[in-house]
Amino acid sequence: MVFLWGKDFDLSQTLNIDAVNVKTGETQHLDKTSLSSGLYGADAHALTNFATLDQPGFWNLEFTLYNTKGEKKNAGEFTIYVKEPYITIGNSTLMISQEDLYAGFYEETDIEIEGDDLPQEIELEIFSLETGETSTFTFKDKTDYTKTDGKNISTYKGDFQLKKSGKYRFTVLQQSQTVEVRKPISN
Repeated sequence: MVFLWGKDFDLSQTLNIDAVNVKTGETQHLDKTSLSSGLYGADAHALTNFATLDQPGFWNLEFTLYNTKGEKKNAGEFTIYVKEPYITIGNSTLMISQEDLYAGFYEETDIEIEGDDLPQEIELEIFSLETGETSTFTFKDKTDYTKTDGKNISTYKGDFQLKKSGKYRFTVLQQSQTVEVRKPISN
């Protein structure tokens, strides 16, 4: 949802939202939607459904209003930082961005799994491709929900540890993915 403040919002206007990658200049269209009356103290609002940005990094979000004659007016813009995607392991998602994964201990981490009739607990097996060491961590506290598209999702919570940076194989429910654990960037 986008909230707009200011005067003279014509509710027949259309809000266009684009994202411009600061580094590459690539533009991605995110949404085109109608304005609605004020909500939560805003003068107008619009329901949105953003597409996923295809690259991490800094993006300028540009908000443009179009009237019924096709005339446009800049409604505002701001910059956001988009992180790398979460780590996917088959139909499971470890809810940590790849860029946030470093050696260390992770508490109360979520794994989301799409599917039906999933067990009450699952295991995350982490195999070091460099040392051959395997560690197994149990994830519990299963919570089930259904997405708006009708797909069933189960979320599990657990702790895990990565002893050092390097290449690993993460396995959940017999599905595996190679994952690189990076060294922290020092400033």
